[in-house]
Amino acid sequence: MTFRQKIKIMLILCLLLGGLFLIKNINFTEREEEEALAIIAKKVERINFGDWVPQKNREILATVESEQEVAILAQLSGTIEQVMVQIGDFVKKGTTLAIFKPENNVTQINYDNARRTLETTKGSAENAVFLAEISLQNAQQALKQTKTTEEQSQNQIFQNLQSATKNAEINSSNALNFVDRILGASKKFRYEQYKGRAEIGAKNFVKKNSTKNLVEKLARDNEILREIDWEDDSEQKVLDQAQERVDFAKELQRALFWFDDLVRDTILSSRFKETDRAVIQTQSEIYLGKTEGIISLLETLVLSAKTTRQRSNSTLLTVQNQVKSAQSNLELARANLESQVGLAENQYLLAQASQKELVIRALFDGIVSEKLVGDGDRILPNQKLFVLTNNAAQKKIVAFLSQEELEIFQSLETLFVQIEEGVVVQTKEKFLSSRVNPLTQKIRVEMLLEKNEALKKIFVGSFVQVLLPIGQTQKNLIPLSSISFEPDGAEVLVLNVENKTERRKITYGKIISDAVEVLDGLKKKEQVIRFYNRISVGETVEVVEEIVETF
Repeated sequence: MTFRQKIKIMLILCLLLGGLFLIKNINFTEREEEEALAIIAKKVERINFGDWVPQKNREILATVESEQEVAILAQLSGTIEQVMVQIGDFVKKGTTLAIFKPENNVTQINYDNARRTLETTKGSAENAVFLAEISLQNAQQALKQTKTTEEQSQNQIFQNLQSATKNAEINSSNALNFVDRILGASKKFRYEQYKGRAEIGAKNFVKKNSTKNLVEKLARDNEILREIDWEDDSEQKVLDQAQERVDFAKELQRALFWFDDLVRDTILSSRFKETDRAVIQTQSEIYLGKTEGIISLLETLVLSAKTTRQRSNSTLLTVQNQVKSAQSNLELARANLESQVGLAENQYLLAQASQKELVIRALFDGIVSEKLVGDGDRILPNQKLFVLTNNAAQKKIVAFLSQEELEIFQSLETLFVQIEEGVVVQTKEKFLSSRVNPLTQKIRVEMLLEKNEALKKIFVGSFVQVLLPIGQTQKNLIPLSSISFEPDGAEVLVLNVENKTERRKITYGKIISDAVEVLDGLKKKEQVIRFYNRISVGETVEVVEEIVETF
């Protein structure tokens, strides 16, 4: 074999080995890419358009009534000889409620008049004393309740202020991080790469440096403010913390204004386009709006908290005066009782009469909820004497709704009633009146409650709350977090059949709390990404079912 032939064989072997190595390297690269794609798949929450609704309720004050409530009427003209029960008494079926004496001859008129006068005078005088005692008890109870209410109100105001301060910390930190990340002002973001950092504010170097210095200072101040001891909830401490957050928010607002001016004045180029500026400017305006809201809310709550004590003292003084007035009325009623009753007794002893007694009895087991007559009262046919209520009978909820509330009420198949904190029952039985109250312009509605263990805790006359869902009648809502407001219009990200994200332009209407009304661009049941900023267009994602709480 010649030397030239050996060279050819060696070249062929080299080519074969190189081809095998190239094929192996290509396969290995493809497997690496597949594994990388599998690793970076993001988990996202999605909502079905047409199904998602904000979970919020409007609380309507209502009262509990009994389905079994009967008025007992008089059958004849006559006089009530003796009332045997009082309001609130529980009576069995057949229990004597009152002894009734009909008018059957003229000879008894004098006696009846004397007896009626005695009983009326005695009842009136004793009732005056009783009412004065009740008024005093009510005034004392009102004073006690007012003290408790004012204390609770004051505590609630300061709790709201502390909660608003915590929320302000979160919102302010988010806004500050947004500007800091773009400008690279503090150490936290200084070495982080961000598109457009060099271009933004390049036209006005002095203002950009001033803005960065202010942002860097705010970043340091924010770290100090975040070391607040939330366990110390004394009123003065809460006020101081809130005022510090107000002052910080005002400085942050100034930094956001400067930053917004820098963005608007930035010269557009191939590295920083109109779309880049629009995205940053939109987000900056959102944070400006939130910061302005924080300042307004905290200033309002701080002012309310500072004036709480003064208002509370004035309210307590008024109720204390009512207690003193009730004590004076009680002393006067006791003084009149002896003289008025003595005179009526002398007149009664001069009269003689006899009368056949008739008995008014209870029709069923229940409670005397109304007593409309007293001893010695003359009555006429069909006059209401008593009202009996059966607390064990099926209960109903009675409320008065405005026209807007009524529309929500009629649209709901199931209604929820909160009978006490943390205890909610439901009903499907509902009725409404055909007349509008001319004073309140509201309509009476009734809801029947099924018997269960929870209802044993409430009694006729108790107050409960009807929960009307806000926004649950609208089926074209999506969360505000699902939308990106671009220069050429709003858009969302939807999932296709391959679980890849696609951009979709939409037309939106009202913004309702944390939800947005979609007028066009989405079809029912289309899957919309809940958080737009957490995913990119064209990514393959893993869907996580959204968990929605009913209350």
